[in-house]
Amino acid sequence: MKTTRPAALLAAVLALAGCGKPPAPSGKDDPAKDGTGPAASVPAGPVAPTDASSVAAEKFVADLIQKKADPNKLSTPFLKAVGLPVLSPEDKAKGYSPTAAQAWLNRAGEELGKLGPLGLPTGSTAGSTAVFVSPVGAGRYSLRLVQDGGAWKVDWFGVGTAKANDMGKPKTSDEAFQDFAVLAFLDATTGAAQPLDDRVPLAAAVLSQKARQKWGTPFPADQEQGYDYNRGKLGVVMDGLGQGATEVARTRTGPDTFRATITKGGAARTFAVKLVPAPAGGWAIDEFQGE
Repeated sequence: MKTTRPAALLAAVLALAGCGKPPAPSGKDDPAKDGTGPAASVPAGPVAPTDASSVAAEKFVADLIQKKADPNKLSTPFLKAVGLPVLSPEDKAKGYSPTAAQAWLNRAGEELGKLGPLGLPTGSTAGSTAVFVSPVGAGRYSLRLVQDGGAWKVDWFGVGTAKANDMGKPKTSDEAFQDFAVLAFLDATTGAAQPLDDRVPLAAAVLSQKARQKWGTPFPADQEQGYDYNRGKLGVVMDGLGQGATEVARTRTGPDTFRATITKGGAARTFAVKLVPAPAGGWAIDEFQGE
């Protein structure tokens, strides 16, 4: 299904993104309440090139560019993000379509390969989670891995094309993983390398369930195909915020809050960002509101 952009819907969803607080969390997807959230923050260590997570990250990117990326190297949550829609009874039972995931990976690899030479990735790790950012031509890719069954698997991957500020070295794992979530959302929203339809699930994957459903309330047909949000509505929000962006920036304002800036057409717009814990040591964006 192609993402639509009707003008009336754009005005409505941009109003949601720019003002007014979303309703209070239901608690259903709050990992801090069900014990699946991240452990206490620990010092964030740089990832050595010989570290198993670094080796897994580099192999995944190399395979991606060569269109050899294996969906089995993705975590189950990421498979359920990019491996949609689910149409067959077999795929619905799994919650994702291996065929759809493979097609998404092939497209991502093709677009990544057009951006230019890869730079040296920098990463942070704590326990069973690692995050990396690497220059690619004038852009970058961001990659998050988690340990699953004794192996490192890709839990998020996306490409950013808007110029981004440097946040400096993180002091703790929370700082590293929170900054990753904010940059991942900004890149998914503003990126010009991948088509919008391929970036919508990336943005959804770093939003809390509350934020996904506030911006993209699903219809029964969406839920039947495995989505807990509506792709068209969320895509309109993303286009309204980030289409044509040339620069993004983020600045920490508190233990779990940031200020984000998106610049397009020479004008900068700022947003207050609130994060909540997500499974496997990650963080999700719960609020993204214009200031």
